[in-house]
Amino acid sequence: IVKKHIKEALDKWWGKVKTVYVRQDNKYDPSLFEFSNMAHYKNTEIGCAHVICPDPSFSKLQVLCVYKRLGYMGDSIMWRNGKYCRTAKDCTIFPKSTCEDGLCVRPKEQPDSGASRICGSNGGMTDAVRNAFLDLHNFYRSLVATGRAVDKIDKRAPKAAAMPKLQYDCALEQSASQHASWCQFSHSQGNSVGENLYIVYTPDFDKRVIAEMGTESWFEELEDYGVGKANILTQEMFHRPGQIGHYTQLVWQTTKFVGCGIKDCSSSTLVVCQYRNAGNRFGNKIYETGKPCSKCSASEQCTPTEGLCIGNA
Repeated sequence: IVKKHIKEALDKWWGKVKTVYVRQDNKYDPSLFEFSNMAHYKNTEIGCAHVICPDPSFSKLQVLCVYKRLGYMGDSIMWRNGKYCRTAKDCTIFPKSTCEDGLCVRPKEQPDSGASRICGSNGGMTDAVRNAFLDLHNFYRSLVATGRAVDKIDKRAPKAAAMPKLQYDCALEQSASQHASWCQFSHSQGNSVGENLYIVYTPDFDKRVIAEMGTESWFEELEDYGVGKANILTQEMFHRPGQIGHYTQLVWQTTKFVGCGIKDCSSSTLVVCQYRNAGNRFGNKIYETGKPCSKCSASEQCTPTEGLCIGNA
């Protein structure tokens, strides 16, 4: 009988979508709170529990499920429209995903051990968080380089002929962490690095999760607003209502190093990533287009599966 009531609870949560209109753009509606948590396209892990609460007159069953990602972020989409996956190459949300029965399966994450050997300890940064930033940055650069990145204007962003694979830089992390420590959602001044910011108005957010959320939001500007085949950053494009500057910095060809910091503030969690060399130079190509790795320099090697050029630090 317990299983029956648990199923009733799940059916009730999922059934909300039968009575609430889903917008064409799939934006979250507070009336779909439970459904959105279950259906959200970035939720890959779930944990549930139930308890029978004794009562003088009757027993009560309580069911609770907790999800890896927030499915109820205001003004966010619950999923993106498109075809279901047929192969692993169709899975472009998380690195190293596979395709099973039309669903993309993300590899299981190992818990964050708290180890911090890459750079030491900057504001609670761990190697797991650093790798979350770096791996997702390079995954997205690979999507662009191999022609799998969706561009709102021209369906697919052009392939990149010499897209470098980013390396993690501890000096950039220290600088980014210092700026994040001010808890101000505004760009730093007086330095020569590139910079992307992201904020969630929830304190003490899981650092590895928000590292992914920030990087995802920057890259998704391409699918939401687009660049076009010319692949040149103009002032008009940069200053239009649909932001694109976070995406362009993330995939800027002359950028080879990234370092990030995260700060738990009183009412928010702030992410700062800094880049060297800085991108977003008006009038310049975001990256050189062409066959992946066809123009890697003599000192670089190609990773054929990623389409990225690897150089020495």
